Amino acid sequence: MLIDKMNHIRSSFHPIILSSGLLALTLALAAPFFDVPMQRDQGVYAACGSILLHGGAPYRDCWDTKAPMTHYTYALAQALFGIDLRGPVILSAVTAALTGIVLWRMARRWFGDGIGWGIGLAYALVVVSIPFDMNAQSEGFANLFIALGVWGMMAGAGRGWRWLPITAGIAFAFAVAYKYTIIIPVMAVGLGAILAAGGLGTQMNTDEHRSKNLFPSVFIGAQKNFYHLLFTAVGFLSTFALFTLYLLARGALPLALEHIAFMLTEFPKVIVNPTLLLFPGESGPPLFYLQRTASQFLRLPVFYVLGLIGCAVAVVRKREWAWLATLWLIATLVSVYPQKVMTLYHWTLGFPPLMIAAGGVVRESRLRGWAMAAASLLAAANIGARFYQDQWLVSERYLTGQQTKSEFYESQAIQDEIEVAEYMRERTAPDDLIWVWGNHSIMYYWADRRAPTRFIFNSPLMAVIGPNDYQPRWKEEVLAALYANPPTYIVITWYDRTWFDYENPVDEFAKIPGYQNFLDRYYRRETFMGRFAVHRLTPWWSRLNPPDHLDAVTAVDLLGQLDSAILTPAPNQPIVAADFALHDEPPLPTLLMHPEGRAVFDVTLPEGILCFRADLALDPQSWGWGGDGATFAVSVNGEKAAERYVGNTDADRFWQPMIVDLSRWAGQTVSLTLATGPGPSGDFTGDLAGWGLPRIVRSPGESCEARAIVK
Repeated sequence: MLIDKMNHIRSSFHPIILSSGLLALTLALAAPFFDVPMQRDQGVYAACGSILLHGGAPYRDCWDTKAPMTHYTYALAQALFGIDLRGPVILSAVTAALTGIVLWRMARRWFGDGIGWGIGLAYALVVVSIPFDMNAQSEGFANLFIALGVWGMMAGAGRGWRWLPITAGIAFAFAVAYKYTIIIPVMAVGLGAILAAGGLGTQMNTDEHRSKNLFPSVFIGAQKNFYHLLFTAVGFLSTFALFTLYLLARGALPLALEHIAFMLTEFPKVIVNPTLLLFPGESGPPLFYLQRTASQFLRLPVFYVLGLIGCAVAVVRKREWAWLATLWLIATLVSVYPQKVMTLYHWTLGFPPLMIAAGGVVRESRLRGWAMAAASLLAAANIGARFYQDQWLVSERYLTGQQTKSEFYESQAIQDEIEVAEYMRERTAPDDLIWVWGNHSIMYYWADRRAPTRFIFNSPLMAVIGPNDYQPRWKEEVLAALYANPPTYIVITWYDRTWFDYENPVDEFAKIPGYQNFLDRYYRRETFMGRFAVHRLTPWWSRLNPPDHLDAVTAVDLLGQLDSAILTPAPNQPIVAADFALHDEPPLPTLLMHPEGRAVFDVTLPEGILCFRADLALDPQSWGWGGDGATFAVSVNGEKAAERYVGNTDADRFWQPMIVDLSRWAGQTVSLTLATGPGPSGDFTGDLAGWGLPRIVRSPGESCEARAIVK
């Protein structure tokens, strides 16, 4: 009795122990590479995920070539780990381990726990061995849902539970929602799962079994389990129907349909830049496809050899899993070829059936212990070589302490992206907007700032797409969004070439009608960091605007009314209007007034959002005289509206902008007083104070501090 109870407890914990071990091994092998930088694609996903996390809607608020589940996954990573470059990579490793666990549970019915566990572990380790700049991609996440869908279909057919095929259909829908091309392997794997669940074969090796005609069995099995396929379709279509209703409610459905139409009709026309191919000597199509295929196969020769042999042997011997693995593998390979660049992560969809078929070879050959060990060593060596080539050779100096994180990130062309993002975050408020031109969307994520347009990924606006009906309209949409909600910062990439860029983004930007003019009229270059020119929006009331901009918002020019003002100068220090210059800036018309001086203007204020603006400064002669600076005060009808102190420190030796909201007095005739006083210690030494361009201006926005422009 006690022995039976102990066996029951051991059996109950057996799957938990194995699953925990698979997860632990996967995370242990991937852990050294968690702290590596994101690259272009991952930056887009992270930025879109952040937008969704802040209440945005897919398609409406973020444009990307991927379907939205990728962005929701990155949103989950941010929710779990915060704004951290490691978050998506950790989540990717966990997803790989979970997929491996599902594959183990699926394969154990055919091969037993030992081989099933090896299949799951091999899958997880191969996925996390993908180079870090190509990790945490749509395919790896989608594989979990594909595997769950297959498991659900087969379990439902075996147990007669209709809810399991419906759940499988939901899982398949989630997989396709990562990337449109995944519909190809999902359709194939759905058919394969039905065939496998229909009892197409057993592990028998008798002559009678080998002589059976495969196709009647296929027909009978498919007919018997047809309703499972039907319920799977119900789950699949219902999921997309609910998501369609969600998009409709968020006002994103028309944009989603537009996105799908574009991806099906125009994006396939993209031509990869032939000067930026994968390795020297690589050619264009059709040889390009053979070279990329060979490159992928040679990275995993052990698994591809075993997998392809396994599929062939299983079909010949009519194994239960034969058509599942074969159709699954063929469909995933086929789905790679329309994707132009055919980068390493595109092949990840094929890893689950590849591992199943490789495990099938081990099962079919009835390997002895020493042969099993040899096969395991070969597989481990293959994974180790892949890690060494794709991860260790890139990260070795950083992981061994020979490089700082900044140096490593700089070697991977991301340090300047992070520096620009941090620069903008430190100089903006959370609700400020930024816009980045040049496919460096990670700046939105790392700066934790949004864009005024859904096109945070710029490739659809660039010349690589070529002339089409969408591009001119999208370019106009972006320009209209910039005018409507001008971002605080615009970042222009100067030096960068990607797979799709035939020229540097700054040159493409200058060629788009209206873009360069918008930047030149409303922005000033604040700094240049690495590859990026950082431009800041010139406030609508700033002296740095073109004269016609400032004149357009001016309601009252106070210097123009100086003759009618009541002036109370300091003793022997007249109040005068004069051109006044600081450093190498052009001189400003300035009201010069020594403490204790004041000028009182009777003005009639129009309706609207009204603001007093001026630039404050002290005469450069005062900087070295030992004074304590001056105080500038603005009063309306005797009520102090604002006060500003300007000292003699290095930071004070520039024009100090001042903006004061006068909207509460709009439509009234008021007494406006400008007064200058001494500094905190009451020292009047050398305090000749200047009010540069003192004016009352009408805001083109909703407040005096509005991010607005004068059109």
